[in-house]
Amino acid sequence: PAGLSAALVAAQSDLDVILVEQDFEFGGDFLNQADPVTEVKRSELLNELDAAGVRTMRRTTAFGLYENGVAGLVELVTDHLPNPAPYLPRHRFWTVRSKQTVIATGALERHIAFGNNDRPGIMSANAGRAYLNRYGVLPGKEIIIATNNDSAYKPALELAKAGATVRLFDTRKRTPELEKDCNISMVPEAAPINAHGPKGIRGLETTASDDIESCDLLLVSGGWSPAVNLLSHRGVKLDW
Repeated sequence: PAGLSAALVAAQSDLDVILVEQDFEFGGDFLNQADPVTEVKRSELLNELDAAGVRTMRRTTAFGLYENGVAGLVELVTDHLPNPAPYLPRHRFWTVRSKQTVIATGALERHIAFGNNDRPGIMSANAGRAYLNRYGVLPGKEIIIATNNDSAYKPALELAKAGATVRLFDTRKRTPELEKDCNISMVPEAAPINAHGPKGIRGLETTASDDIESCDLLLVSGGWSPAVNLLSHRGVKLDW
């Protein structure tokens, strides 16, 4: 969302703008939200970008920024097409020279350290939200969410409204209030210790009790870190 807004403001200031997105859709976190108003806002932004003359490049990765405003891009041209035209290349390499570069790479949700935290069926809370709201898939029926911050509460509520049984374990003593009759059980001052299951997760051991909590999906949220460091850069001032 920040990148779309920045591109629009730059274009409305009579600058030539190229908007580069690694995903096949523009919108970033807009795509993971269930609120229909968000989708309307995203569509309006894209229409305004088109009207302002912004050149948009989907399926394009900015892999590096170098001296004198040079950016290296790789565009996936036909990898996603079942029957591409024979004259089209699979990829295109772009060398772009610009006066200014705005980086809007968002943030990555941090994991939480505990035993067997890499088993299948364990993912970030925002990933579970993306499965539900962007792709229309309920990723689990008996879901445990382990968190230490407020951002996991909205995915918990959306998953519960979609029909899942949700238990939320929060490491904090003071936690946000949940909606009444939301089908979410809340356990404060509790953290994950060890995940159980032969191939995928089937249970979670926590600090709340000696019992193993059964589940078929574990979502974790350890807060957020800016993702700007994933892009190699030299001689470029980065602000967020």
